[in-house]
Amino acid sequence: MKHILRYYIPLEKEKERLDDIVSYCKKTGCREVLLFTTSYRTMPSFIPLREIENYSNRMIEWAKILRSEGITVSINVQQTLGHICFPKELSREFPFQRQVTLEGVESRSSACPLDENLQQYLIQTYKLYARVKPRILFVDDDFRFIISGMGCFCPLHLSALEKRRGRKVSFEELRNAIL
Repeated sequence: MKHILRYYIPLEKEKERLDDIVSYCKKTGCREVLLFTTSYRTMPSFIPLREIENYSNRMIEWAKILRSEGITVSINVQQTLGHICFPKELSREFPFQRQVTLEGVESRSSACPLDENLQQYLIQTYKLYARVKPRILFVDDDFRFIISGMGCFCPLHLSALEKRRGRKVSFEELRNAIL
């Protein structure tokens, strides 16, 4: 059985947390750390690229330290489509189409995977984390298309469906067909 430590390092506690990781790995024989990219409950779904660049720069340094101790480094990208919190106030900085539920409600946490602005943001985000050269760049379980168990019903998805069907499809028509 392989033992992998999953860990988030806040910038303000990096020295203490790196010491904790090395100590834990020495005591337990753990040889790999999966570093989280964000705090799960305390950070919004989307973070400015400049902050991701800063954090990934620190991760590069942490990876050097950990590797010098014989510890393999992987990265767990906590949020891709959004997971916990995508406040309306962030819409100007992150102009992403939000996922829409089967009930017609815009998500308060997730963006639509078809949104081109989101796709470009994600390309840049993953490039920044890839610079750390992790063994695994893990896409967490928030990379989900499903909301309320039924998928995304935003205008981008309706348009894609219309192209495939060759005719106009309304939200109500699709919803009724599913239900």
